[in-house]
Amino acid sequence: MGVYKNRLITGVRPKDEEKVETLREVIMPNDRMGDIPGEYREQHLAFLEQYRKLESERKRLGLIGLKAHVLSTLERNPVLVELAQGKMDGALSFFTGSNSFIIESMEELQMPQIDKVKMLVRELLGGDISGHADDHVERVALLAERFASECSEPVNLQEVLLTAWLHDVDDYKLVGKAQAEKLTNAVNIMAQAEVVNSLSQAVLENIAAIGYSKRLNGRQPQRLAGQIVSDADMCDAIGAVGIERALVYACYHGGRIFDPAVWPNVNLAAHEYNADGNTHDTDGFINHFFEKLLKLKGLMLTEPGRIEAKNRQQIMVDFLSHYFREKNAPEWSEFLEEYLRR
Repeated sequence: MGVYKNRLITGVRPKDEEKVETLREVIMPNDRMGDIPGEYREQHLAFLEQYRKLESERKRLGLIGLKAHVLSTLERNPVLVELAQGKMDGALSFFTGSNSFIIESMEELQMPQIDKVKMLVRELLGGDISGHADDHVERVALLAERFASECSEPVNLQEVLLTAWLHDVDDYKLVGKAQAEKLTNAVNIMAQAEVVNSLSQAVLENIAAIGYSKRLNGRQPQRLAGQIVSDADMCDAIGAVGIERALVYACYHGGRIFDPAVWPNVNLAAHEYNADGNTHDTDGFINHFFEKLLKLKGLMLTEPGRIEAKNRQQIMVDFLSHYFREKNAPEWSEFLEEYLRR
């Protein structure tokens, strides 16, 4: 029974439901543990413990149950089974347009590579105090997983999570431009985690196109997994957490918080925004809202991202409105209103 009960994790098949009911009537007619013969009780308890662990894993990974449910459906199609046998190493793959949606075997759905990647990323970024620490990366991963579950199109969850956890390990603000372009840390981490080459290349393609400065240069992710992570990353830069991160970053660099005499450059070009990885002349905590943060809502690539960004945008607008009023800076209040009308 425990074996079939575990199908609740992977997507219950009709024939399994029938078997569970038949077994239940035979060994647990009154639906009590005491009904189970003594020689089978220990085995049943072991099955239940396995089920508990699998359910915990399902909750942590979110979309795994959905993926496996699709797998169980595909398993019943003789043509697809025959196509997969001996050719795809235990995986069923089908393609929709330019996006590949890969349903892997249940062992692979445990995604051990993710745990290894998490550990290595935390070791690398755990000491960062510039606003790009591992807590930021973890928030992006959780938000990206949520966006993936809300998207109308299928997406490879493993690609989403790997991209999310690795998207900042080669950020130019942390490692400099030369290493950032090579994605050295991402390559090394995935090699240590033994991520398969096809998946590794997809993740690298995503990371190479994620970031505000890259958007200023006309680059953006083309794969859905990359678009999801891009939206999650930008959403973590706005809203209440975004306000906190912007303040931490300004303090870390010894920058100004607010100077009423220094107005933001709302039309910063890419070379001005990140010239040699340094801050620009008008950079500062408050100016950063106008030079970048309030623009991010318009850069979302997915519908879940657009919905989340709209909510977080309002939090920033409310903060700035209160801030300028309490700072007795009516000219800045007017500037904010004019900026939002554009």
